Amino acid sequence: MLTHRQDVQRMLSDPSYLQFVVDMDRSLRSDPEYRSRNQVKILEGAARGERVIPFEDKYVVSSFFPPMPSRAFQTFLEGAKCKDKKYASLARGERSAPLSTHVCITTRCQYRCEHCGATTPDKCSELSLEQRLWATKRPICAQVAAAASCQGSSTT
Repeated sequence: MLTHRQDVQRMLSDPSYLQFVVDMDRSLRSDPEYRSRNQVKILEGAARGERVIPFEDKYVVSSFFPPMPSRAFQTFLEGAKCKDKKYASLARGERSAPLSTHVCITTRCQYRCEHCGATTPDKCSELSLEQRLWATKRPICAQVAAAASCQGSSTT
């Protein structure tokens, strides 16, 4: 298994990743507030506290961003609210649509992942057993519940 440093070195020397960085730079240059050094800050900020995970021919830098390089990440960039100020919109979190949706089935997870909000439970937001069963019987809810069950665990 590669160490974290080796994963980062592999990513930074990968020709497809480097081409992706160049393409992302070109995409953001139309914004007068953007400078190439901003891109470095974006990538450093996204990776802070995260571990680069190689996945097929892509890299997962944060659990909150699509893998890079990918069409999904390009869609993320294109989702800026103001198209002529793409960098500024993304930096301020101004999006034309939600980036992602997270469904918390339970707040009783025994893990304490730093990135997860389940460690600060809101007792009012916990679904009852009846509500959870109802949600799994709905086609879209069943898909969400199946995906969510793979993301967390609870022994209670």
